[in-house]
Amino acid sequence: MGPMPKTPERHVTVTPQIWQALRACVESGEFATVEDALEDAVRLWQHRRMQETREADSIGRRLRTSMEDTRPSLSEKEADREMHHFIENRKNAVRHGPH
Repeated sequence: MGPMPKTPERHVTVTPQIWQALRACVESGEFATVEDALEDAVRLWQHRRMQETREADSIGRRLRTSMEDTRPSLSEKEADREMHHFIENRKNAVRHGPH
């Protein structure tokens, strides 16, 4: 892969704390330039936003599935009993390992 094409120069304003953190990354050798550090930060931000979107979509799908579920709801007592049973089964599975 060849070098990335140069884009027109842009100017941004950052707080002194952000500038200090960017410079520290360059001075420590973690990044060659402030621009490299900023590009990495933006890539991470984009990745995090994509993850958050996927997670929100997943939660939305699960909520829709739950809302469309026609099975009767459990009472609080029934839910507690089911949860206790589930937890005990998990503890036993962990304690005894797979068979």
